[in-house]
Amino acid sequence: MKIYAICRIHNESDIAESLCRYTLLFCDGIIIYDTYSTDNTKEIIQKMIAEGLPLYLMEEPESGYSAAINDMLRIAIERFHADLVLPVDADEFLFCQSGDNPRSVLEALEPETEYRIPWQTFVFTQSPNDNTRFLPTFFPYHREEEVVQTFKTVISRDLFQKYGCKFALGNHSILYPNQAASTVPVEDLSMLLAYAHYPLRGVYQAMSKCILFEYGLSMQIYRDYNKGFQYKEIFDAILQHGKLTIEEVKRFSIEYALKVPTVQLEKPLSEYVQLVEDPLVVSFDEGKLALRYTDYSEDENKFLRMVFSTTYGFILWQTDNLRRSEEERKKLAEDIRRLEGQISDAKKA
Repeated sequence: MKIYAICRIHNESDIAESLCRYTLLFCDGIIIYDTYSTDNTKEIIQKMIAEGLPLYLMEEPESGYSAAINDMLRIAIERFHADLVLPVDADEFLFCQSGDNPRSVLEALEPETEYRIPWQTFVFTQSPNDNTRFLPTFFPYHREEEVVQTFKTVISRDLFQKYGCKFALGNHSILYPNQAASTVPVEDLSMLLAYAHYPLRGVYQAMSKCILFEYGLSMQIYRDYNKGFQYKEIFDAILQHGKLTIEEVKRFSIEYALKVPTVQLEKPLSEYVQLVEDPLVVSFDEGKLALRYTDYSEDENKFLRMVFSTTYGFILWQTDNLRRSEEERKKLAEDIRRLEGQISDAKKA
């Protein structure tokens, strides 16, 4: 059985190497689309490829940025002959609840069943300080329970070929053509598998993630404020103070993606959240997780260069969109004038 992971990645130099080395303990390969990272994420991936690791960089999706994950799904199945495809974000580490290698559970999945795998959010307590250490070892605590559980899914070759299905936005569910969804059984894998989720991992990483996400949302004409709500309070704190503190990153990581109740709270939301010490277990093949190319040090100049270059990229992208819109407007005006001329000629005739 061939199992492939697919991953869209952007400015994740602190976690990319840990993700790849770990995921390859149970996957036969990873297809990666680097979305114009401005740090050295891409260089780290290329160094691992030079080592001989089965990582495959996809330079440009055939169907555009938003459809990249489903382009990778198709490539995994059609080009690499994957029997099962796992969509992962750079901060998601699949693990087995028993502590064993997840591969045995994945191989036992029924090919024509839709599966749901839950998140388990780990919280920031200290800055990583050893460049050779697997990143999750610095994050021993996670929330005892998720108030609103988020699930990820997988797609098998059988489901893909039988229904022509694809991943929905965020890879939280599967989209089927017509009424096919009603015929596919759905199973919750919470007792067997989960994703260890590490969304906030340091001061500058948290600032970069939230600034860029908020900037991208602000460029949308019709913004959905339910999307990316988890970044809004962090962004407002950056605007107010200019920089996050270690204590703020700790608090925001505990509260990550938790909606603040409308009632007045007597203490910060983070103090209502119970944490448990239960680090990700990697004993089944820990020897393959030593890092070689990661630099955990956070640097203000590196952060500023990354934000400025990404912002400049956003500006170029938006300028190109406006240019295309103007070209389309002119073409439409020409088509209208041509049709008006044809109508006028037909009336005269």
